[in-house]
Amino acid sequence: LCSGSSSGELQTWGFMTGAVHLPIQGPTLPIYGLCASSDGRFLYAIRGKAIASYNLVTRTMSWSVALPALWSMCICPEGRFLYVGSRRSGLACLDAATGQKLLGGHSATVTALSVSPDGKTLCTGGFDGTVVLWDI
Repeated sequence: LCSGSSSGELQTWGFMTGAVHLPIQGPTLPIYGLCASSDGRFLYAIRGKAIASYNLVTRTMSWSVALPALWSMCICPEGRFLYVGSRRSGLACLDAATGQKLLGGHSATVTALSVSPDGKTLCTGGFDGTVVLWDI
């Protein structure tokens, strides 16, 4: 279990015990969103004006990428791609291992993202009035 705060604290908890683990160090910027890889090894945070990847084994930041007006994110089931919705630039697809931007889309704020259980389709919706199904 993971939590993030407006003061920038990033914390993990024992799911069964509720025990607090050591905090994950990073910039003291507000955390607006979190998602984790399905294997539980990586945590992704919308932190200030950037997306950051944290290795939960070493408890260190792997990479950070600045993107404008971040709003929402999700990761595909196999953990290769991180999908990010922005209030300005629509949708971005990032390589989850490196943070490299792979594609973009939508013309306005992306407010919702979800990947199908088989990992083959990304569904996005936004203020441009569209719902888009992406073959991934």
